[in-house]
Amino acid sequence: MIKKTERLAWITLVVSLIGCVSLAIGAPLGVRYGIHHATRPLRIQLQPWQGTVTLQTSRQSPPVLLTDATDVLAGSRIGLEPNAEALLLFYLPEQPETPVMSAQLYGKTDLNIIAARMPRFASSPLPYRVALDIAHGANAQITIHTDEHSALLEAATPHGALELPGGIYVLSVTSERTEVAIRAGQARLYATTADDALTLTRGQHTTLTANGIGPITLGERDLMRTRNGDFSQPLDSDGWTRYATAALAQEDAGNVRQITGERPRLIFERFGQGHAETGIRQELAQNIRGSTSLQVRAQLRIDLQTLPGCGSLGTECPLMLRIHYTDVQGSSREWLQGFYAQEDSSTDTPFCIICEWKANHIRVPLNVWYYYESPNLIPLLEAQDIQPAVINAIDIYASGHAYSSQIEEIAILIGE
Repeated sequence: MIKKTERLAWITLVVSLIGCVSLAIGAPLGVRYGIHHATRPLRIQLQPWQGTVTLQTSRQSPPVLLTDATDVLAGSRIGLEPNAEALLLFYLPEQPETPVMSAQLYGKTDLNIIAARMPRFASSPLPYRVALDIAHGANAQITIHTDEHSALLEAATPHGALELPGGIYVLSVTSERTEVAIRAGQARLYATTADDALTLTRGQHTTLTANGIGPITLGERDLMRTRNGDFSQPLDSDGWTRYATAALAQEDAGNVRQITGERPRLIFERFGQGHAETGIRQELAQNIRGSTSLQVRAQLRIDLQTLPGCGSLGTECPLMLRIHYTDVQGSSREWLQGFYAQEDSSTDTPFCIICEWKANHIRVPLNVWYYYESPNLIPLLEAQDIQPAVINAIDIYASGHAYSSQIEEIAILIGE
């Protein structure tokens, strides 16, 4: 009887010790696991810009036509008709000013938002994660930001899957193929017909089809690639020159600040009265005779604008791109494109009244990175009996009264 009691006591002690040790180790590990893996939803907003944009909140509900910016939930289905444009934004709930991910949607689009989550705790290693199922997307321009925390877009298409971390990407999805182009960053592609994966980097693009992943091809020649077009090098030591002018002598003309680090960019700032222009210029002197295409691409953002539209003459946008070029006749000419956020009630779409090139300026969302890609300018110029011969210089500048705008990258692409 005594031996049985002694054995029971030892068993009780051992079990208690194991329980205490398990609790001492398991409780912190469990808390740590919860801190690292707990998530909460990102805020999702859909902004229709033009054309027919619809939202379906569930499979049972009918699509609803959208005319204003609307918060949406994961599980929603977004549709655009061929003439439509919209902006899909993903925000931290406590930071509604700047999105962590944005998708500019153009043309016929059919996509489902599968998930949009963020870590619940700041110490978590999990990225901001968005998952989309894209059945059709005519031309989606996707920007994924990584200023303070990593972010990841997981996109499924009829032909495979893509993992897109921080960067800038262009997706075009049809029933026949998925086209992927990398403007910045690095993409991982998985075809439905193979176990192998492919990694694409900046400047590369390829196609996914029912037959697998196609060959990697390179884009056009970028005149700015070796001229600090991504502003990763000191601005004043690599071809760019700064300038600033103000109409009123006693007023500040503004300044250009360069931000370095993981995401180099320039900030054009001015806080004052009367007209001012703050910008940078680079001389190029590039012969483009015989080129088949000429495009301008940029990643930009407007944070402050006090002068509505682009001024009475259309010459004062908070961010403008200007190319100086010479045609085959030897005449000096300019191409101009402006961007603004604050609308002018007196005009529908501002353009530069006194400029030779009267392209409509583009309204962009405030505090949102915007990816711009011009059409092929060669046929547009030739339609006006202009044949460009030499690109002389490029200006990037802000104009108006008080403004704050940013540019992250500029590219001038030449197709031979």
